[in-house]
Amino acid sequence: MPAQQSHPNLEFHVEIANNGIPTPTIVQRLDLTSPSPLLQQQEAQTMAFKDWEEASRAAFVLAAKTHGPVNLDVVVFDEEAARAYGGDEAVKQYHEDPEASVFERFEIRVNNIGRVP
Repeated sequence: MPAQQSHPNLEFHVEIANNGIPTPTIVQRLDLTSPSPLLQQQEAQTMAFKDWEEASRAAFVLAAKTHGPVNLDVVVFDEEAARAYGGDEAVKQYHEDPEASVFERFEIRVNNIGRVP
């Protein structure tokens, strides 16, 4: 991941990966706000973060608890946000497709292999 600086037009979105299938209106979601997270039914939504560290922690917890892939999307709204995310190289990538809805997507999978002797 590039060295990221905060910027008002730079966000990190976390959601359960759907493998190209439209996300249903109601899904089982993990309540990350409680000390003992529980799955609950609620409207499908994306969790948005302004900080990479917070977004990556949320993506890891969600992937571990749901046993499925989770998308962590880098959303860049303008050239300045691209520069804040990854410097000159990110600006070049931004200019290749400034209308892209997702600048970069990380698919997070957690595979619990159990205890290791």
